[in-house]
Formats: sequence, structure tokens, C-alpha cells
Amino acid sequence: MEWLLRFNYLAATTSISSVVNCNAQLFRLFSVLCQIHKRVGEIQENVLKQNKLLKPSMIALPTLHLTLFVMHLSDDIQLSRYMNVYIHS
Repeated sequence: MEWLLRFNYLAATTSISSVVNCNAQLFRLFSVLCQIHKRVGEIQENVLKQNKLLKPSMIALPTLHLTLFVMHLSDDIQLSRYMNVYIHS
């Protein structure tokens, strides 16, 4: 959902060529995320083949949370730099 909000923000504040470029980047990101989602499902299936008793502990794929990136910003200056790059990227 955040990427959609970001896309809408970019669409309202940038040129058409920038929006098309952003749309292509979002499509690539979505494609990668779908591949990761598929692989996680395959891992879960393989784990369940080994031990069916683990099924109740498996998190359903639609609700699965997977952290792909963690960032540490140690002060307000780093936070400000990040926000500036995030908004303008």
C-alpha cells in the first residue's frame, strides 16, 4: 500500500516521464516481490512435506510479513538525509 501512496504522490508532483519511470520501477519491484512470495510458499510446502505437524504454526502467505531491509539512522541529520532522498527518488 505504501508504494501505491508513493506512486500517487509522485504522479501529482512530477512530470509524466518521471511517473512512467517510477511506474516501471514499481513494476520491477512488484515482480521481485511476487517471486519472493512464490519461493516462500515453496519453502513452506517443503517444510510441511518433512513434518506435517508444523502446519498449525505456518503463517498463511497472504498475511506473511518478511523484512527485506533494515536501516539504522542514528541522528536527525541522517534521518533528514534519508527523507530527502526518499521523497525525491
